[in-house]
Amino acid sequence: MNAKAVTFIVSLGALAYAQEFRASLSGRVADPSGAGISSAKIEVVSVETHAASNVVSAEDGSYQVPFLNPGLYTITVEKTGFHRVVREGVNLGVSEKAVVDIQLTLGALSQSVSVTGDAALVETESADRGLTIENNRVENTPLAGRSIYGQAWSAPGVAVTTNVQRLRPWATAGNTGIAISGGQPGGNEVLIDGVSNLYIASNVAYVPPVEGTAAFKVQTTSYDAQYGWTTGGVINIVTKGGGNQFHGSVFEFLQNTKLNANTFNNNLNGLPVDLLHVNIFGGAISGPIVKDKLFFLFTYENMRFVLPDPFVTSVPSAQQRSGDFSQTYYAAGALQTIYDPNSTRTGPNAAPIRDLFPGHHSIGERSRESHLRAEQPRLQRLFAQVHRFLPRIRRPCGL
Repeated sequence: MNAKAVTFIVSLGALAYAQEFRASLSGRVADPSGAGISSAKIEVVSVETHAASNVVSAEDGSYQVPFLNPGLYTITVEKTGFHRVVREGVNLGVSEKAVVDIQLTLGALSQSVSVTGDAALVETESADRGLTIENNRVENTPLAGRSIYGQAWSAPGVAVTTNVQRLRPWATAGNTGIAISGGQPGGNEVLIDGVSNLYIASNVAYVPPVEGTAAFKVQTTSYDAQYGWTTGGVINIVTKGGGNQFHGSVFEFLQNTKLNANTFNNNLNGLPVDLLHVNIFGGAISGPIVKDKLFFLFTYENMRFVLPDPFVTSVPSAQQRSGDFSQTYYAAGALQTIYDPNSTRTGPNAAPIRDLFPGHHSIGERSRESHLRAEQPRLQRLFAQVHRFLPRIRRPCGL
């Protein structure tokens, strides 16, 4: 089996309306006594793209900056008569509503007070509960079949309801089979950049490549009214969009029969290692098209599997291949009914009808068998068009 996944993303400043995956930042600017400072200038700048959002504090010192893509930010606050404050390393997660309060100290505006480090942010504006999985963990966690939905299994309140032995990006049933907070499997909302990623109402439609995923959040309880179409939880995925610096990577993951350990049951029964070859390779490149304005991300992933998938079925016997169906019975013991395809015609109410092969109208079972044997050359000619596509019996199974 050979499968390919290609992702090409171009990031612009405008986005379509959908369920919100972006973060927001709010807080209060105050002086040393705790009184709010009005008309303070607040600038929030993305470390990756240098995109800036500017607001001014209200009369009580409060401010709010909405629609920030998840990532690292630097906050700068200025007000005449106070030192400039620069807070770096503010990390905003998926759909996070973070609160950052800033206290200014008296002094010249030309002097700055810098606060460095990713301090824990307080989130008091939302009752959402869940687990945010950052890009570093997405890229460095071993995943079955390289499906990022496997990361959701570690979130509190998530139960796996599917066979995860062969989880692969195109295995939509395996990627859909989780229950969140006691909900039904397949009853969860899955969003990619705010757009629903479901088909047939409940199944995961697309699995983004690991290299193209920035972060995602598993929201288990108390999400707000903007999230619909769920009886369980919400999986909110954000894709990468490039930045002002070029980045690239290549990868290959190999699983081979000669490198695999045998299973306990195979060793117990003296059987060799099951055949299994998996080769997953690809790469990613991202960077600017127009600095500070337009960016791109391209990912490529190729998957090659040699994986036996055993099953039990029935194939024609030697007697049937020769056109002799006189010994072909239903499970209940009655001789199977065989229709003549050349007799197909339009019947009443424009419904197609066909005639039975001669002998099926006879009362005696022995008479029916003799008529079917008489029709053997004709049946053999018809079956010759089909049997070349069917495998021959190599060893009777005795079932």
